[in-house]
Amino acid sequence: MPNDVVESLLQEDIAEAEQQAKAVIAARAGEAGWKRMSKANKALATELAFNVGPGNFRRYSEFMRLATSSDPEEQKKAASEIGRTYVDPKTNRKIPLSDRVQKIIDSVS
Repeated sequence: MPNDVVESLLQEDIAEAEQQAKAVIAARAGEAGWKRMSKANKALATELAFNVGPGNFRRYSEFMRLATSSDPEEQKKAASEIGRTYVDPKTNRKIPLSDRVQKIIDSVS
């Protein structure tokens, strides 16, 4: 498959994940919830919806509470509530995805 087709499909999937994240946030915090979110928290919410799906994204209630807060200091704490990990196939150990979270934050800051 040509790279431009792959890139186009990826962008469509990301746009769909963003809409799913918005819908989950709106169900929890109203339409204003998404608007209050920082760019970083919107990017993190989209990444979560993309990777874990909207059903599992709903389980990140503390992230959503903090991310939609009107208090900027509370919003800054939202990323620490994600706490996702992966299992390293070589060591069979859980590895935190905190580096990924920071890269997402840095990419939109």
